[in-house]
Amino acid sequence: MFYSNTDPAASKAGENPVKTGPKGYNEWLELQEDAIVKIGLPTDGRALVLGPYREQLFDSILDAQEVLAPKGSLVLCAGPVGSQFVVTLK
Repeated sequence: MFYSNTDPAASKAGENPVKTGPKGYNEWLELQEDAIVKIGLPTDGRALVLGPYREQLFDSILDAQEVLAPKGSLVLCAGPVGSQFVVTLK
């Protein structure tokens, strides 16, 4: 197991750029308020949105649109080292 911090500061209204770091670990954002979430994916990237009780709300492999996520939800961005995501919150 590896501990991965969430980044509440990066989850503000508008576009939030997310980049996987040099070790290729998944990046997490925690929503500070209810939001409609849309995720721009890089090649070979995957994104999940988990609700406040960690139920799956969105999976980029299965879902192609935006999702309503309540406060406390987590956005997971996973991809190769240096992958660029854009998480848009409305």
